[in-house]
Amino acid sequence: MELAMHQSVERDINGLRKVTDGTNVTGLQLETESEALKEELLFMKKSHEEEVKGLCNQTANPGLTVELGAPKSQDLSKIMADTWALYDELAQKNQEERDKYWSPHTEESGHLADH
Repeated sequence: MELAMHQSVERDINGLRKVTDGTNVTGLQLETESEALKEELLFMKKSHEEEVKGLCNQTANPGLTVELGAPKSQDLSKIMADTWALYDELAQKNQEERDKYWSPHTEESGHLADH
């Protein structure tokens, strides 16, 4: 009986390790995506500054007329919010899957301990 309980606990631990590993991988993926977005934002800011400087230099010439047709910029705040929402959704899903998986095992372990 003790051996069976020990084996059950070992299986439970191994299952939890898999869930933890999955969550860690998801977290690392989101961190990587976040870093990429930060780098893209820095690049876009630098590019924008260079464009503004170039346009200022062009407009300094009184005989030159400049018309701007700037493309719509990406809303990086929204992208980050969407990324965090996705992360929260995945974390909630992992939590629910873990609870669904472990709930019967926990109840079974409780019944075994009562006997």
